[in-house]
Amino acid sequence: MWKAFRSRNFRLYYAGQGVSLIGTWMQQVAMSWLVYRLTGSSGMLGLIVFLTQIPALVLSPVLGVFIDRYPLKKIILLTQAAALVQAALIAYLTLTGQATIPAIAVLSLVFGIINAMDMPVRQAFMIELVEERELLPNALALQAALVNTARLVGPAIAGILISVIGEGWCFGLNAASYCFVLIALGLTRVQPHQASSAVKSLRQEFISGFRYLRTEKAISTVILLVASMTLVGSSFLVIMPVFTDRVLHSGSGTLGLLLGASGAGALVGALLLARRKNLKTLHRSMWFSTLALGIFLVGLAFASVPVIAFLFMVSTGFFLVNINAGANLYLQSAVRDDMRGRVMSMFSLAFLGIPALGGLLAGYLSEALGVATAVALLGGATVICALLFWGRIRPVAAD
Repeated sequence: MWKAFRSRNFRLYYAGQGVSLIGTWMQQVAMSWLVYRLTGSSGMLGLIVFLTQIPALVLSPVLGVFIDRYPLKKIILLTQAAALVQAALIAYLTLTGQATIPAIAVLSLVFGIINAMDMPVRQAFMIELVEERELLPNALALQAALVNTARLVGPAIAGILISVIGEGWCFGLNAASYCFVLIALGLTRVQPHQASSAVKSLRQEFISGFRYLRTEKAISTVILLVASMTLVGSSFLVIMPVFTDRVLHSGSGTLGLLLGASGAGALVGALLLARRKNLKTLHRSMWFSTLALGIFLVGLAFASVPVIAFLFMVSTGFFLVNINAGANLYLQSAVRDDMRGRVMSMFSLAFLGIPALGGLLAGYLSEALGVATAVALLGGATVICALLFWGRIRPVAAD
């Protein structure tokens, strides 16, 4: 299960990224609670999420070309440093009582631009970190486990800090956490990837990326599945502060525990991915998880007490990681190296960009029909998506 740790570079990056990801999840919970505290509006929560994620929807297809051309380590150092500055600014505004919705909106948009570049670069960087290609699937699964360990720990810490000393310290600790990953990256020694030919223009490489996706139906189908899931299957997370308040009649501590429960389920799913000996049945696991996610979301909508909601959140986390981390593993195993940046940018569009629309949808449904009804409708839509993708996801064919 742990064979990717044979790589010194991966061990360093894993340690630094682990601290940083906990801070990121703390900031995410603190941001949603701050916006809801200032406005009391689920629609405004959806709008802030939209601003955070719309850059990925707009920029991802173009950014993929640059990722295939330039040194990945330098790009990640730049994006992580920029994210540190963004977190420090929102911490300062919150701690000094100057945080307003317009300021939060601008800084959310800035973070979205940073993240639109950072995520596909980090995914493509994995092949350089582990050095041995056969370690890549295990490294990706362990990375997913790390993300979800942070998702378990970060919200729980944030819930306690928010209730005791407020949201500002969550933002400040997130800013400090970026120092760890910057140091770890500085200590890595990687062999830069073979850049795509500079003979082609950016426009030609952009077009060639879309042609590749058009011919590789298996890859494009998996990206479409992720886009569908982030539109309806995971957008319920945006309105969880409202669900916690209006359905469960609880506060920030319960919200942190709910998101932590989802992280616990996702961690179990990621560790099971890491134990996979091969990818022969990965496509079936992704489809079944899509169907099950929809069913459990409908169940969550009817949960009226925290303990029942916790159980459903554990299940939704488990199935979400099987879809999203499974798709990442599927794509990275199937894609050609010279197309890796462009394909992972399209994955980022689906994983980070489409949720901009999903957040707006969830916020609108919650305002118009009530938060419980909104969660139930999103679950029903997820079941329909599963039925539409029946038989369309093919077994992975490693490149």
